[in-house]
Amino acid sequence: MASLKDMRVRIAATKATQKITKAMQMVAASKLRRAQAAAEAARPYAERMSKVLNIPADELLNGDPPRTLDTRMGGIFGFLDAEHLLARRLPAKATPAAFETLNRKGQVVDTWTVPKDWKVLDINPDRHLLAVSSYKDASTTHVVDYLSKKVVLNEDNPYDLQSNAGGLWEFFTEGGRTLCSVGSIGNVPDRKDTFTECWDVDSGKKIAQFGGFLGGAPAAGSSHSSRLVLTSGYFFPKKKGAIAFSDGDRVVWDFRSGTEVAAWNAPQTPAYSISISSTGRYVAEADGALLRIYELP
Repeated sequence: MASLKDMRVRIAATKATQKITKAMQMVAASKLRRAQAAAEAARPYAERMSKVLNIPADELLNGDPPRTLDTRMGGIFGFLDAEHLLARRLPAKATPAAFETLNRKGQVVDTWTVPKDWKVLDINPDRHLLAVSSYKDASTTHVVDYLSKKVVLNEDNPYDLQSNAGGLWEFFTEGGRTLCSVGSIGNVPDRKDTFTECWDVDSGKKIAQFGGFLGGAPAAGSSHSSRLVLTSGYFFPKKKGAIAFSDGDRVVWDFRSGTEVAAWNAPQTPAYSISISSTGRYVAEADGALLRIYELP
């Protein structure tokens, strides 16, 4: 017969086991609740996937294909809003050049005739504006209200009758209230660097001009602030043309205060690999496989 001491030890051990078992049950119950919640959250996706997987093969094969842009399309300029894209239709025989508004299904919902050499440099959905220039003549930038299809501002660029193949960049900033021009016009060896300038869209008045250096591309404009990212660059002459380098200083310029908010040495960066956030607080740049993101003051 077990002694009183042995019985007390067994009772204590049993109680300890019960506590451990209860704790394990609570942990298991918590995991089960999380798993049930995750399963419930995934239910709509599972139901949608089930519907897709249950479509007969003949329906998939015989259904209407997605709409593709025909050969008259000259490319997509960008989104006008969350539901619509702006595309260019190339002129066909006896057909004028046109901009076309497409919905997300690729269906043309609006068409308007434009000069055949127009190209869109930037789109501002806030105020429904386009910055447009000519392929052949970059002497003027047109600001167009794409709802009324009216030109609301014509702004002369620094040099007349020059090709803009050298890299003329236009950015709507401050929610579409301001338009800034950056870069160069003309082809090598006749390339001309321009001043970075900003204009008030409503009055057409010049607001500011950057005095640090000419050119400035690759560049980026903040859509809802007064900041631009500019890059000093240079050309290395060759017998046949030249090579452009953007391996200089990167500057963040606030055209309202006229100050350089930040500056650093820029890597050799492709023109499409620089961006600034809509608030002007962050800049991202890519250099090959390396991505850098800067937080600005």
